[in-house]
Amino acid sequence: MSLLITSYGYWGVALFILLESAGLPLPGETALIIASAYAGAGNLSIRAVVICAASAAILGDAAGYWLGRAVGRDVLRFFRVKEKNVRRIEAFFEKHGPKTVFFGRFISILRTYSALFGGISRMPYAKFTAYNAAGGILWAISFGIIGYIFGKNLPHLEKIVHETNLFILILLIVFIAALYFLRRFRANSGAA
Repeated sequence: MSLLITSYGYWGVALFILLESAGLPLPGETALIIASAYAGAGNLSIRAVVICAASAAILGDAAGYWLGRAVGRDVLRFFRVKEKNVRRIEAFFEKHGPKTVFFGRFISILRTYSALFGGISRMPYAKFTAYNAAGGILWAISFGIIGYIFGKNLPHLEKIVHETNLFILILLIVFIAALYFLRRFRANSGAA
């Protein structure tokens, strides 16, 4: 993933997010966080990363919606999903569709499939688009900021990890030495 981001930058991030949002189980959120961390380290523009991520999320979900609307029922039949389960999806989206599209952006499995199910259940496209855009923008900003802060602090975090590892190594050496001397003391005490 890092190689894709370093090689293709914004296009790599956009592609992962677009395909994930259209229904392929890819790590779009991870791509966003990695690209944002690169931006925090000064290698990319955080503004451009967030704009690419939000745009790709919105467009990918729109593609997923229309794919679900056009062939979603046929695909469900192909995988032998019972009609009563399709009706459950429709009823769920009738009641919770907007919330699912908005909050689904923040939940892994829903991020990949909520647009498809929105299309399958024939959620009104204008309503879908409004919640899709709001969720995509908020998601890109939120996870973009998280990755950016991580990238900005990476040198500091590396220093902390290095110092922590050194401290743990010293503790381990002291612990092993203490065990060694304790065993020797017990062996000498038992022999006396």
